[in-house]
Amino acid sequence: MIRRPPRSTPSNSSAASDVYKRQVVMEAHILETFPKALSTLLARIEKPYLIDPITYKFGIQKTMEELIEKRWFFGLTEKFDPYSKIFSQYDILTPDIWNHSLDEYFTKNVIEYQKNRLSELFRRQEMPTLMSFIGEKVPDKDITLKPEYVIPPYFIAENEKWFDFNMRFAKEAIQIEGEKSLIIPLVLSRDVLASPMLDNYIRKLLSLNPPRILVWITALNESQETETCLITFIQILHTLKEKSRDIRIYNAFSGYFSDLLQKIGLLDKVIHGIGIAEFRDPYAETGPPPPRYYMPFLHSFLSPDNAEILRVECPHLFSCNCGVCSRDIPITEMSSKELLRHFIRVKKNELSHKISLLDAISSLEEKIEILKHVSKEKPIIRNILMPNIRMMERWKQALSYYQEKFC
Repeated sequence: MIRRPPRSTPSNSSAASDVYKRQVVMEAHILETFPKALSTLLARIEKPYLIDPITYKFGIQKTMEELIEKRWFFGLTEKFDPYSKIFSQYDILTPDIWNHSLDEYFTKNVIEYQKNRLSELFRRQEMPTLMSFIGEKVPDKDITLKPEYVIPPYFIAENEKWFDFNMRFAKEAIQIEGEKSLIIPLVLSRDVLASPMLDNYIRKLLSLNPPRILVWITALNESQETETCLITFIQILHTLKEKSRDIRIYNAFSGYFSDLLQKIGLLDKVIHGIGIAEFRDPYAETGPPPPRYYMPFLHSFLSPDNAEILRVECPHLFSCNCGVCSRDIPITEMSSKELLRHFIRVKKNELSHKISLLDAISSLEEKIEILKHVSKEKPIIRNILMPNIRMMERWKQALSYYQEKFC
């Protein structure tokens, strides 16, 4: 599992190590917004990391005049375009106005940013002497922070023109870096899942022989998604695996359904947001996430109010024995950090359990029946549980389709 940092990072190294046990993926605009905190964090925890260059933000119908107000704008544009060939010339980046001669220039700069930016930011800092005084490990200022892999520039592929735009950057990145150090992004608008061109896109991508692919279907919300979209997502992953046995597939925004797909071999890595959404709509305005409690039995988030109602009304199903919840305080009184730690511990436990496809389907069937029974017995919680029952039914149907079609 790879984790995306929250907008506020743990303030001490022991907390940081507890949160980031495996790998970290951070978004470039968050790095530029919190450069000191994140560069220090990565130096201290000494874990593999990736930087998502989020170049798509310069091509989603927001003008440079609108983006220039963002704290991260100049940090990124000065690195991605040091000679002012792009951002000062175009108001919105689109394939129509893009000059092919810029492909190599832009791709090289975006890759260099990922390889060098963290070390550059970290070395600028004055490490507080208090760290050594209180026994904290002080990272070596000469440490070289390098990402495990790098990601070519990409935009949201809403149609073939945008998809081919991304393929140009992927080809340039292969020329510059070679295949072994790259993760090639497959970033599709959710609407493309219904496009007759989808198979053609997959063929074009596989023609590059990528060793790794980062999949992001924008606004694909596993907990609310239709059965048809979930099945199409499975078909994409199956095709990629079938055509290239050695390919490694990373899912950019993951929930429990993606965890199941990893367990049955369709995904190799799942990326979970820490305190942020398990899906991403690039066109929506973002802000701080509301407080949410991850309910282990439901494998989904609830508001603290609804989670507390379930815990009180049906404790044998909806209580949790993690270190946070075992103190037996109301969920509604948990702090944001406590909700975060609860999620991390529960998610770690979920990911540690191996499960076969048949067992995953059976487990969902069993939970659906239990929840239906509880809903009848306790009408007060029926409205809270019904969305989760329907969610599990869609997950079960999608996995059953995979079993019948491909296994």
